[in-house]
Amino acid sequence: MALGEALGHLAKIALGLSTLRAGARGLASLASDRAVSRATGQIGEPVARRHPVRRVDDRVAVVTDLIRRWGADPRVREVAASMLTRRCGTRQDGQTEWCVPEKDARAEVIAIFGEVRRRVRYGRDTWGTDVYQAPLRTLKTGHGDCASYVILLAALLRSVGYPTMLHVVQTKKAADFDHIFLSVGLPPARPTEWMALDASVDRPAGWRPPAHMIRRERRFVP
Repeated sequence: MALGEALGHLAKIALGLSTLRAGARGLASLASDRAVSRATGQIGEPVARRHPVRRVDDRVAVVTDLIRRWGADPRVREVAASMLTRRCGTRQDGQTEWCVPEKDARAEVIAIFGEVRRRVRYGRDTWGTDVYQAPLRTLKTGHGDCASYVILLAALLRSVGYPTMLHVVQTKKAADFDHIFLSVGLPPARPTEWMALDASVDRPAGWRPPAHMIRRERRFVP
């Protein structure tokens, strides 16, 4: 690789990690007892509940609760199904040509990830408050931070049969845990691979924060 290409590649990675840090405060663990605002995800007027938290485990508990409840919601499954059932034509034998091939687990995950990236723009939380949105609220507003992406992706994937895992990390320049991303088990029945999904940065499915940028990491199964 030419020196100019190498420097350009490094610049792109640096930009992505800068974005990662800027968007990571949704899981920042603060020493003070502060409130977390959690949207219920109703389709009408938004309703929020406030929860006092002290540790990263408290914040993960809120995220996990939303994933479990909404991953079993038929409305979320309907959205996920709509992302997988686009028709790309008809085969010579008259059968439907699906844009996402049937029984192709990796293609299904990539399709859902791509739809989330297309529909939801990264945005920061309300000033002074960590906001954990339910997935339908994130889709309706088209706006969310790293935790909102994780809740949305995990709920969508679980609704169509995929196991997921949460990764909470502390980057080298952060004082505490400051980012969260998701991984999904492939194949779903008996995973031999956990594919990283971080929709908060402009990177493809499978990308995860580089090891040299991470001080420590914790994993949670919702």
